[in-house]
Amino acid sequence: AEKSLQAERARVTALSDQLKAAAGKLYSKGDLASALDLYTHWLAANRPSLGEIEGRTADVSTTAGRQKTAVVLTNRAAVLMMMQRFEDAIADCQEAIKLQPTLMKPYLRLGRAYL
Repeated sequence: AEKSLQAERARVTALSDQLKAAAGKLYSKGDLASALDLYTHWLAANRPSLGEIEGRTADVSTTAGRQKTAVVLTNRAAVLMMMQRFEDAIADCQEAIKLQPTLMKPYLRLGRAYL
C-alpha cells in the first residue's frame, strides 16, 4: 500500500510539474488568459489552505512545497501584471512572500506592480 501511495504521489507531482511548465510556455507565447487559467488550476490543486493536506504535491509544511507554491504565485502575478490586474498581482506577490520570504522575485514583481 505504501509503494502504491508513493507511486501515486510521484504521478501527481509529475502532472503538476507538467501543468506548471505548460503555463510558462503559454505565457511566453503571449497567451495570457490560458496561462492564467493553468496557474490558477495549479494553485487550486496544490496550494494548501489549512496547512498539511494529504495528497497535495506542494505541502506548505515543507520548504520545497512553500517554494514551489511561491514560484507559481509569482509567475501568476507576472501574467496578472501583463493583463493590467495589478491588485491581484500584488495579492499573489504578498502571499508568495509570506510562504517563502527569501525568494527575491516576488519582491521585484511587487515593486513593479505598485508602479
